[in-house]
Amino acid sequence: MQTPSAAAEISTMGTLARQNDAFRQALMTINFEGQMLRGRVGMSTEVANLDHEVLLGVLKKVREFENFAAGDDPYGEHDFLAFSHPVGDEEQRFIFKIDYYSDSAMEFGSDDPVDPSVTYRTGTLLLASEY
Repeated sequence: MQTPSAAAEISTMGTLARQNDAFRQALMTINFEGQMLRGRVGMSTEVANLDHEVLLGVLKKVREFENFAAGDDPYGEHDFLAFSHPVGDEEQRFIFKIDYYSDSAMEFGSDDPVDPSVTYRTGTLLLASEY
């Protein structure tokens, strides 16, 4: 039997995962269950310099990603994903990471990432070799 605090934590992580999925699928600020999930998405210079068609394929994988592994997502927040995508004749590993800040200046972490009124998400796409 779960304690009330354990059940609340599981519920909070589930809400955070759903918020992160919605933000990642939109790749921008989005209305989620009546509240704005504020944020922005950026990418490393290496990723930005990829061939346009390759970059579109990588972004499609970010948006459609569902294979969250326990090693990459130990808390079930859906805030980190890693995947491979062909670049030229090779498979490259990519990472997309969501971080939580208190405002768009990204100076301080959010005190309550599950509360959209005090959280600003940033999604960063980069090559795994840059991590």
